[in-house]
Amino acid sequence: MKRITQKGKKVDLCGSSCYVGVDVHKTTYYVALLNEDGLRREFSTPADPHGLLSQLKEMRIEVLSLAHETGPTGFGLAWACQERGVPVLVAAASKISRPVSAGGKSDRLDAMKLAEFLAKGILKSVAIPNFYGRIRSRTNLAQKAIVAVARKLLTVIWRVAVENRAYRPISQ
Repeated sequence: MKRITQKGKKVDLCGSSCYVGVDVHKTTYYVALLNEDGLRREFSTPADPHGLLSQLKEMRIEVLSLAHETGPTGFGLAWACQERGVPVLVAAASKISRPVSAGGKSDRLDAMKLAEFLAKGILKSVAIPNFYGRIRSRTNLAQKAIVAVARKLLTVIWRVAVENRAYRPISQ
């Protein structure tokens, strides 16, 4: 794949098929588009999965595949892609090769590397959990927390009751 960049010029990728790499953060997404001819475009957008997919649709970008790294931001973007039928890959951050040098790390570069590696087919995917399974697991966690608190409360009540029996006067 040829590397074509146009410094100082806005690359128009409207109507083309692109690989999309997204560096996901809590408040912003840094997006890199890479088409089959090697043309690139980068932009940032607020962290809104459906908003990003709508932007790509407005730009008339046919998404060949979209990739983002695993991380604390979760799977919201992946679930939105699955809802809309967009091919998505959540890459294991620990399996992505990084340069040995200390410098050269930025959100822009991370997004572009994701797009490049996606185009070459060298990203390792992780399983994307079912959205409804996530809700169920959170419900189970909440139920377990409630049971744990109830047990602690019953233990305290039992101790108080035992202590009161110990100090209760014999004759009333």
